[in-house]
Amino acid sequence: MPSAESRCDVIGVDIDFYKSFVIVPVGDVHYNAPMFAKDAWNQWRAKWRARIKAGENVWFLGMGDYLETLSGSERKAMQAVHESTQEWMDEHISKDVSALAKDLDFTQGRWLGWITGNHEYVTGDGFTTAELLARALGGSALGVEAWIRLHLRHTKGASLMRNFDIYAHHGVGGGVLAGSTLNAIEKAAQWANVDLVLMGHHHAIATSIIERVSISGAGENLRLKARPVRLCRTGSFLKSHEPGRNSYATRRALRPATLGSPEVGVRLYVQSEKCDDGKYRNNYHLMTEVTM
Repeated sequence: MPSAESRCDVIGVDIDFYKSFVIVPVGDVHYNAPMFAKDAWNQWRAKWRARIKAGENVWFLGMGDYLETLSGSERKAMQAVHESTQEWMDEHISKDVSALAKDLDFTQGRWLGWITGNHEYVTGDGFTTAELLARALGGSALGVEAWIRLHLRHTKGASLMRNFDIYAHHGVGGGVLAGSTLNAIEKAAQWANVDLVLMGHHHAIATSIIERVSISGAGENLRLKARPVRLCRTGSFLKSHEPGRNSYATRRALRPATLGSPEVGVRLYVQSEKCDDGKYRNNYHLMTEVTM
């Protein structure tokens, strides 16, 4: 089986909805790291616990780097350690995974999946942190890249069923200026024919939208139809500058990380449109909005 850090997965998830639902991409948590933003994390947890309790239709997508674990080169070095060392590390990682899963107990059964990040750990039994979290909270353990089709089943009947497609990657690129964090995401949107493109890794929250235009209709009823594609960088819970602490951002004089995660709201709306036969009918569309 391919390594999760270079694997692509394609999955489908059924979602029942009436008027709207919310997708919350959350990653680069670095749970319990020395500069883990515990206050921001607890505020985030309290907000989403309350909104779920209030009855909102909320779904989560893990974007990788859930713990402050090992890079690719460090994982290669781990292959040479003694079994006792592996067992000692497995025990400590398992405690952090269990604590993180307990923090997220209110999200049980609401996960679309868990992307693998570049900070990953593989237990002696061959399980990644993404797989351990998926087993604890539900959803699929995914590679570094995932194509996700949401089968939206409207509560009013099959005639209103829709698909909503997502391209999610732990993330590449970045840059120093505010606009640069979206460059890699827009490049992916050039060839990923989806509704939503998500990337983490850069510890920033940013969003933009591009329009894809195509011709629809026939005969004298030709018209242009736009398909909006949302782009989103998905944030972090790792502080970048803190007195007395060493960090990559401090060494490189980078801007502070953006703490938290965005939310992607998807709602159904009705629009009267001219059809191929020249008559006007009500058509149902999905509108996507990103709140940072």
